[in-house]
Amino acid sequence: MLRPHAPAFASRPILTSSLALLLAACAGSGGGDPPATSPSPTNPNQNPNQNPNQPTAFSRLWVPNYNAGTLRAWTQANTVADRDNAPDVEITLPAGTRPNALTFEASGALWVTDNAGNRLLKFGSSQLAASGSPTPVVVIDSDGASLDAPIGFAFDGVGNLWVGVAGRIECYEPDNLDDSGPTTPNRVITTPGFDLPAGMAFDGGGNLWVTNASFTAANNSVTVFSPAQQAAGGAQTPALTLRSTAFALVEGIAFDGNGDLWVASNDGLDVARFAASEIALPALPETRTLAPTASLEADIDDTPSGRTVRKAGGIVFDRDGNLFVNSERGPMGGNDSAVLRFDPTLLGFVGAMATPASTLISRSTSNPGFGGLALELP
Repeated sequence: MLRPHAPAFASRPILTSSLALLLAACAGSGGGDPPATSPSPTNPNQNPNQNPNQPTAFSRLWVPNYNAGTLRAWTQANTVADRDNAPDVEITLPAGTRPNALTFEASGALWVTDNAGNRLLKFGSSQLAASGSPTPVVVIDSDGASLDAPIGFAFDGVGNLWVGVAGRIECYEPDNLDDSGPTTPNRVITTPGFDLPAGMAFDGGGNLWVTNASFTAANNSVTVFSPAQQAAGGAQTPALTLRSTAFALVEGIAFDGNGDLWVASNDGLDVARFAASEIALPALPETRTLAPTASLEADIDDTPSGRTVRKAGGIVFDRDGNLFVNSERGPMGGNDSAVLRFDPTLLGFVGAMATPASTLISRSTSNPGFGGLALELP
């Protein structure tokens, strides 16, 4: 049984190297902010198309099914057909689990946030080979205050897991994730108005980008925390806060191959793109209100065609530049869901566009919730 650890907010020695800051982001070292930088993705689970050390193609796309309590996976070859496409593998989770997001660690193990159960589940790579109901190899439970309704999460470059929960971000170091039981995060970050952090992505400088999927319209934002802020924990003023009229219950977040930022809005019925030049980090904390350069949108009348973004949740780019969108409402309306693929040749536009390259799931019967997607690498 893993014992809860006290959050570490004590002062730490200052490191002068920005690389050292990145490596120390959750290991207990702090320091000054790194120089302003334009984002470029490094986390293979969030955006592998910019990581030159990764294979040229993913092996499977994994999708959480919130209401059904299952995980579904499609091989890369089966993500290009414009048809109903049954999953190649379906994992049934323990009874009562409501999966919100998925992410892979370097070993190939898959982690799942259980929004209803206030916990994290880990499955070894061998448990994912075929459909079934495997027992998680690790279950990280709440210590009574931690893991309050977890939504999205992401691993940083040194294996620390950052989790969005009600009102804050929690950081778990690798040795705090190796045993089942009640677990206290090693570090917590809070900021004013930060009530429902959801999607997460790291850029090439180790900065953490987070969507706040607030039910209060004014609190919808993307916030950025530098490696130094990650190391320090506690109450932070984000290095950058982005706001936009396009934001409405913002959830998924990802960078494309040009360093442009894509943000999915569930209530906004869109996925908005923001140019890399507009989101470069400032030297001092700053708030910017931006209009998207482009957006993937639902039909004007929101008809159940199944070929447009309808209440977008999780998003992810593959290495070839295809954008996958978990869309909560599919062609049958109501809470049917669809996973859409947008070919990279469709994504260099300006303005609004609605037609995806293909539909993977067009008559699912379950709301995917946030539906944070993950790519499994060979």
